[in-house]
Amino acid sequence: MSSLVLGAEVGHGPAAWSRCSSPGVVLPWPRCLAPLRERLNAIRIPLRETDADVALDLQALGDQAYRRGRYDQELDYRQPPHPPLNADDAVWADELLRSRGAP
Repeated sequence: MSSLVLGAEVGHGPAAWSRCSSPGVVLPWPRCLAPLRERLNAIRIPLRETDADVALDLQALGDQAYRRGRYDQELDYRQPPHPPLNADDAVWADELLRSRGAP
């Protein structure tokens, strides 16, 4: 049986994973945080030792959660984000929101 074992909590250093069938082999988790303007990476999810890893598209997962959670109706994009964006990202976000009809 195989499962994901994380080596660190989010925000506390690099995360890693290993298969239960090979606990001594620890592989680094790809960087999950991406610059705001870039698409999130897909990550490999280990399954059984005899099965190939599957790709989990983090951007598609986030997009789906956003739609199903109706965050577009919950979030007030007229308010500044917390934590605040750097100046370049703030200009980019403002232009993006205006191009999509936000006030």
